[in-house]
Amino acid sequence: MNRLSVQDHRSGGRISAGWNIALAICLLGLAVGDVRADDPMGDWSMQRPPGWNSPQQLAGSESWNMPQRPVATLEPAWRPDWSRPQWDSDPRTAQAPNSLTSENPLPHSVDATPLLEREYPSSREWELESVDSRSLAFAESTQPWNSTTVYWSRPFAPTASDSRGWLYGQSVIPSSLAVPGPHRATSWWWDAVGRANYVNDHRIEFTGQEATFGVEGIVRGGLTRATSDWVIHGGTELLITQPFDDNILVDSVDRRAFAPNFNVDVLRISQMVLAAERGDLEIGLGKFVTPFGRTYFPIFTNDRWETPFIRAEAVDYRETGGFISYSPGNWDFDVALTNGNPDRDTNSSKAVVSRIGWSNATWVLGGSLKYHDGVGSEDQKFYNHHVGFDAAWRCGRWTACTEMILDHYGYRRDTFAPGGITWGRSLYHRDIPPPGGGTLTAWGYYAGLRHDGDLWTTWLSYGEFFPDPVGDRIHDTANRRFLVKGVRRLGAGVDWYGALMLETSIENAFAGKDRVGTSLATGFQIGL
Repeated sequence: MNRLSVQDHRSGGRISAGWNIALAICLLGLAVGDVRADDPMGDWSMQRPPGWNSPQQLAGSESWNMPQRPVATLEPAWRPDWSRPQWDSDPRTAQAPNSLTSENPLPHSVDATPLLEREYPSSREWELESVDSRSLAFAESTQPWNSTTVYWSRPFAPTASDSRGWLYGQSVIPSSLAVPGPHRATSWWWDAVGRANYVNDHRIEFTGQEATFGVEGIVRGGLTRATSDWVIHGGTELLITQPFDDNILVDSVDRRAFAPNFNVDVLRISQMVLAAERGDLEIGLGKFVTPFGRTYFPIFTNDRWETPFIRAEAVDYRETGGFISYSPGNWDFDVALTNGNPDRDTNSSKAVVSRIGWSNATWVLGGSLKYHDGVGSEDQKFYNHHVGFDAAWRCGRWTACTEMILDHYGYRRDTFAPGGITWGRSLYHRDIPPPGGGTLTAWGYYAGLRHDGDLWTTWLSYGEFFPDPVGDRIHDTANRRFLVKGVRRLGAGVDWYGALMLETSIENAFAGKDRVGTSLATGFQIGL
């Protein structure tokens, strides 16, 4: 669905161009102020190495008797991620059906030299690398209310740099090494964030709501339970967003058309999904992260407007329906049957979303497809299908990535006038009817670079989007978007964050005002 990406705006105040330039210079300086690449750091996709049937395979191995070394970095200011399964017995000594003993050695030998050690307020974590470049991880809780030893699978593909899934829009369904069996207890997890921010979005200056302070929050949680044959996961992510003031300027056709864009749900379901996992197979039902493509950038707003263009305007972050995932070895096969939009459907047709990917410890490669004949019914049916490619490469603390799509969109009939849209307009006129009916076509891409430092996480990206011309000046203008984002960890769970977005401007776009392609968001967040 096309949408106007806006943050919570209350006043019509305008920040001067001089302040914007000064803030941009400060943000760029801070973004490169922590570029160090000494120790490798970062979480990876939770994918099982081939041949590992359970954490009990570590039984009998002496590889875990490794020396500790001094912590080289400051303590991250967030709680550990307890979404990883926990067991009610020590996997090093437990005797499960798939356990290995000294007479039945590990299928992969393990180098016990610590590659990484990070200390959290309530856990210690080490990462080990096996001789075939696969890796394992071990964590031991130091808190009395959670003293269970925890094991989980580690890196195949680069994803988020820390355990705060809300910062990267990650799935609430964790991959696990839990062993099916009625003797396994239920584990649970939760995390949350609250943000206070300031946003100045010159793209929407014509609405009088371009500059504002606001607050937002995200609450996530889930359960994992092992049955006799399956591991069951359930998870939820809720978005809490402060609403706009009701006194919105509607003294022109353009302002009245865009007024519905500011109708924000205070509480919104971002994810709610139930999934069952057995070996390399996983099936699920609910509202979940789309399998289309892969993303690696931090997200600072609930409506995700400060992200690359093809993600903010074309590819939905969420889908509602059912999915099947199969991950043998280094391969990933995902297919989903969904409504075709993030929420409940408004017609009987359904979408197919799929991805085939391959990954190892350094590379991720994937191809995706979404086919859907439209959201809505009759003249209001809006096409929404695309083909995409994604890739990522990781080296130490650095992650380079790209996505590109061929996009098909637009209303099915040219008899439907944009004046009939009552649910919000697109700043880029992606919601115009194509001449003669059919679909509008465009292609776009972005390339990004992320660095995960001891105190800083920084992101730089540049992307372009090229729509086929149809005679509409706003729609036909190619969009070029540059993003710089940074997160500075301050301690005690508190971060400063900032994002600067520069994109193509258009003169006299709406209500006699220019659509100025300069947007800024900054604020503080506290995570749990």
